[in-house]
Amino acid sequence: MAGLQLAGERPRHLLVVDDCSVIREMWKLAVEAWDLPLRLTTAVDGYQAIFKMAKDRPDLVITDIDMPNIDGRQLITIMSHDPDYARIPVIVISGGEMAGLSDFPSVLACMTKPFRFENVRHYLEKIPG
Repeated sequence: MAGLQLAGERPRHLLVVDDCSVIREMWKLAVEAWDLPLRLTTAVDGYQAIFKMAKDRPDLVITDIDMPNIDGRQLITIMSHDPDYARIPVIVISGGEMAGLSDFPSVLACMTKPFRFENVRHYLEKIPG
């Protein structure tokens, strides 16, 4: 049931990867406003995301594409080649080129910026606990 956390049910872990601090802050505000059992972690690029995933495996990754160091496309490629991360679902939200990303089995959706947070919420509600 969306919004209710049952006894023993753990919060779903959402990792948002975006180099824009305003977008990361907007995600924090959106997650706080939703009545969902979610725990949010953010990363500024794919490099930081990999380190954060190694410490605390997320249930869903939302990533931008155009970022410094390791970009979103490289992050998805790295994840797809690692058995520990290959099955983590990914949503891509970017103003950049997204051609070919839907070919990765883990990519649930590709959305263009600007986007509505509510369009992502239904994916979050479906993450198993």
